[in-house]
Amino acid sequence: MKGAFSFDNDGEMPLGSVGFFPEGTFYGPQTSQAETIQLVMQIGGASKNGYLSEANRIQAVEELSKTGHFSKGRYYPNSSNPDDHIDAFQAVWEYFHKRKMVYPPPRFSKPVLMDLTGTAWTKDPERPGIEHQTAWDFGPQTVGLRKVRMQEESSILFSGPITGFLASGQCSLLKHHNLEQYDVFNIKEGETVACKALKGSEWFIFIHPLLT
Repeated sequence: MKGAFSFDNDGEMPLGSVGFFPEGTFYGPQTSQAETIQLVMQIGGASKNGYLSEANRIQAVEELSKTGHFSKGRYYPNSSNPDDHIDAFQAVWEYFHKRKMVYPPPRFSKPVLMDLTGTAWTKDPERPGIEHQTAWDFGPQTVGLRKVRMQEESSILFSGPITGFLASGQCSLLKHHNLEQYDVFNIKEGETVACKALKGSEWFIFIHPLLT
């Protein structure tokens, strides 16, 4: 949303790009040379290892920093062995859960970085004034991403499980409340919510995985 992030040999995410970082796939480290703002959906995957909350992550980093240090995506405990280091996220996860992390087999060799300006918008055949743009859909056990563009006064029915981020415009979630730019809503599996655009609007819709 602002600035650019580099992921070392995995590529760079400039302004306006999107990325999918699959469970079990190594990437990075992530670096930036200037002030940046990212919109991030972090969510557990098919392994059911779960994902730490930001508060849990900060607490674990603070505790681990007392007995080592973090550098370029790795954690180095205070040790005389220079090879004694592990992935930073793994170190934090293992500290919080008090057990060794078992990585799931990777489905992807690298993260997927995309420029959506090369993806066409598709008109909704049943809803005038609604257009869709699919970033990716890799199956029900991974988070999906699509964008929805709404003309003023157009309406759509959203179905869960999803999280919606209003990138621009103003919308009314019927029977709920009005949402302004950068507001978020979440609905669970089996739930629906009707949305009407009070202004021309654009949504990021994160489709939650269905973990059985």
